[in-house]
Amino acid sequence: MVRGLRIVRVLPFWHPRYGGSVTHARRMTQKLAERGHELRVVTSNLGFENERPVDRWFEEGPYLVRMVKTLPWQRVPPYGLKATRRPLLGALNGADLLLCNLGLTLLNDYARVAARKAKVPYIYSAEGALCPVRLADKARRKKLFLPMVEHRVLGAAEALHAMNEKERDDYLEQGARENRIFMVPNGIEVADRVSATERYEARGSLCLEDERVLVFVGRVTRLKGLDLLIQGMSYALWNDLVLLVAGPCDPGERERLTALATTCGLMAGGRPRVLFLGLVDDVGRRQAFAAADVFCLTSRSEGLPVAPLEAAAVGLPLLVTDACHLHAVTEEGGGVSVEAEPSPIRDALTWIFRERGRAAWMGARARASVAVHHSLDHVADRLEAVYRHVVQGSFGQ
Repeated sequence: MVRGLRIVRVLPFWHPRYGGSVTHARRMTQKLAERGHELRVVTSNLGFENERPVDRWFEEGPYLVRMVKTLPWQRVPPYGLKATRRPLLGALNGADLLLCNLGLTLLNDYARVAARKAKVPYIYSAEGALCPVRLADKARRKKLFLPMVEHRVLGAAEALHAMNEKERDDYLEQGARENRIFMVPNGIEVADRVSATERYEARGSLCLEDERVLVFVGRVTRLKGLDLLIQGMSYALWNDLVLLVAGPCDPGERERLTALATTCGLMAGGRPRVLFLGLVDDVGRRQAFAAADVFCLTSRSEGLPVAPLEAAAVGLPLLVTDACHLHAVTEEGGGVSVEAEPSPIRDALTWIFRERGRAAWMGARARASVAVHHSLDHVADRLEAVYRHVVQGSFGQ
């Protein structure tokens, strides 16, 4: 019998409100623990203030978590969570492997130092943070951070996890060694398809009837491109398009998008066509999917987003931008991938809804594609193989 690995994972936050990267990390940690590996997570209490114990280990299902308390200046990038250093060293005592998630944080540099002291190899996943589009935001700070911190983290990593070829190129652009990079996409559990009853009840709860319904699920930021989608909706042939926005908004972003939707004529007549549902739990997420005809993510920059994979898994077709790197799904008929501009988005909406039944057919193709390329078990198999090569010292040979 193959021995299970002792794995430590470190990232700045563990609350699902922080997006797909955290959602996927939580699910993969659970899956690896269920497969017989010993998992420990070192993180902060961001999002869990007064809900989880701090500065001690506690069980979260089949793995252990240690949260440190955050001070106000530690709750924003680059997350200088110095209190993680001691529990990290303790967790790495006897560990086989360290997993570092989310790029451009000081936490990764603390992890690098701790891994060196404990003589434990680590795998680094930037999760799309090195994309030039993202580096252009607050470019001055990041230009300093890259050589002072990020390049040291990249250089000392035993392996670099890229979710697609674009991220592989981003690593190389920052001076990473090609033989240290491996590509494995995000994975999800393939859920049951949305039933006709679920659809009827979900639409009723949202006072929807025969409208063509689009849905976005995720943390709302400027990079997610909802402004592009709203403009594309306003240009479309039909005036019954409704957009459901399910997820927490960054400060001021909801006001900005509401003002844009009003200018575009989507909030007139007492029947708004952009509905903000706020942060939703698993039940609320499925309800939003059930009410929709198409999942939309018109993002300007992504690593490999989890929400559209979840939507595809329940039978929704995808309207995504090329920046989402979901060509494996769209090229198999499960959706449309377009340039991040309002006009191509408008054209895609027109094409999807022009022919009756097209959206349903595409949804079936999307679900089949995700089951092949992105099932959580398949992704876990691939990751386990890489992890063992790293632990044995044979990766990149």
